[in-house]
Amino acid sequence: TSPSEKGLHEQTKSLSNEDLSNFFDWYLHVLPFAYKLYVENNEYDDEYFGVNGEYTTEIQSIHRRTEDFWTDSRVDGDVGKISLFCAHGSDLADREKLVQTLHLLFSDSNDESSIEDLADDIQELIQRLPGRYNYPLLTFNAFATDAIGPDEASI
Repeated sequence: TSPSEKGLHEQTKSLSNEDLSNFFDWYLHVLPFAYKLYVENNEYDDEYFGVNGEYTTEIQSIHRRTEDFWTDSRVDGDVGKISLFCAHGSDLADREKLVQTLHLLFSDSNDESSIEDLADDIQELIQRLPGRYNYPLLTFNAFATDAIGPDEASI
């Protein structure tokens, strides 16, 4: 068993099977990223990493070295545009932010009342998670994507 597998097992062992299933069926592990990339106003000056910003300096240093690597490699393309964004489960505590994100992801398949009901269900589930909105699996997966325009929402 890898350290990642052990960590995931440790994080999920207190959850009921239904809550764990709903966690993934409702895309809770994607919602903070979808909010950050497609809904938020893109004010990046206040980015912080870790619940209290404890990883900010380290992550920003790694990011600068990554940008330097790609710039020094002289790869064709716009390598100077590597953006670093934080995602926080706590954004889902704000009902308006959550509903906006759900509209983005599910507007084709759900009506307004269904999205409102799903927002209620999601917030109730998060209240049962250890650490609630700071539950590590809400933002466990980092990812990279191409440049995103306002009409290019696809996760």
